[in-house]
Amino acid sequence: MSILSALSLFTHPLLLASLSSNALFWLAIFVVTLMALVKASDWFIDSAEEVGLRMGISPFLIGITIIGLGTSLPELVSSIFAVLSNATEIPVSNVIGSNIANVFLVMGAVAVAARVKQLKLDFSFVDQLTFIASALFLGVTIYDGIFQWYEGLCCILALVAYLWVTVKQDAAKPNSEEDNEKIPEGAIKPLTIATLVASLILIPLSARYNITSIIALSELLNIGKEVIALSAVALGTSLPELFVSITALRKGNAEMALGNILGSNIFNILAVMGIPVFFSETLSLDTSDSSIISSWLLMLVATAAYYFIVRSQKMTRVQGILLLAIYITFVVSLYVL
Repeated sequence: MSILSALSLFTHPLLLASLSSNALFWLAIFVVTLMALVKASDWFIDSAEEVGLRMGISPFLIGITIIGLGTSLPELVSSIFAVLSNATEIPVSNVIGSNIANVFLVMGAVAVAARVKQLKLDFSFVDQLTFIASALFLGVTIYDGIFQWYEGLCCILALVAYLWVTVKQDAAKPNSEEDNEKIPEGAIKPLTIATLVASLILIPLSARYNITSIIALSELLNIGKEVIALSAVALGTSLPELFVSITALRKGNAEMALGNILGSNIFNILAVMGIPVFFSETLSLDTSDSSIISSWLLMLVATAAYYFIVRSQKMTRVQGILLLAIYITFVVSLYVL
C-alpha cells in the first residue's frame, strides 16, 4: 500500500482538472514531504534500535521507547511544526485520525490477512487501563475547545508513569533467547550513525514543509486543515504502524502486530498531545466543527472494538472486513459531509 494510493481522494482526475497550478504544486509538496517523513522515521527506528542494542540497552526497553515512540514520530514532529505555524487544530486531528486508522485500518488489515483466529495476547491491566483512560482523557480535555499546558503536563506524567511501571514489571524477567539473538556484536557501524543523523535532519525538515503544504492546500481548496489532518495526514503517518504490523504478521506474530497498535495509540495521545502544547501553551480547537467531536467519538468506538477483540482472544476475517469498511466510510464522510 503506497501513500499515493492512500491519498486517492486528493488525486482524483476530476479534482486535479479543477486545480490551479499553485494547488498542484502544494499537492506535490504534500505527497513528497509525507513520504519523506514516513521514510525518515523508518530509518530513525532501525538505526536507533541498532545503536541502542550495541550500547547494551535491553531489547525490551528499546521496544517500548524507540519502537513505541518511533512509530509515533511522524505525528509528533508534524504536530510540533503545526503549533509553531499557529495551526493548533492539527495536533488533535492528527492524533484522533491516526488512532482511528491504527484500529480500523491497521487492525482490520491484520485481521483480514491473519490465518490464525485464536490469539495469545498477554496485555497487563496497566496496558489496558492506560489505553482506555488516555482515550477518555483526550475527550475531556478537548471538549471545551482549549487544550491547556497543564493538561499536556498530565499527559507527559502519565506517559512517564506508564513506562516506569512497564519497565519495572519486566525488570525481573530474564532476556529470552529471541532477545539475545537481537543483540549485535562489534562496534557501531559508520553507516548506522550516518543514517541516524540523516533521519534526524530529514524528519523535522519534511514535517515543516508538510505542514506548510497543508495550510496552503486548505486555503486554496477551501478544505479545513482538521479534515486533511484527520484523513490524509493521519493515514500517511499511520503507515509505519501498518508496515510494522504487516512485517510482524508475516513472521507469524499477530500478537506483536496488535501490541504495536496499543503502544502507538497510547504514545499518540500522551506524547503527541502532551509535548506540542508546550510550544504554544494552549491548543485552540474549533469545537463548532462537529468533525472533531464526532471523530473523537469514533475513536472511542475504535478503542472499545480493540479492547473487546483483545479480551475475546479471537480475531476473524469478518471482523477485519467490518473494521476496514468503517474506516473507508469515515474517510469518505469527511469530504462528502
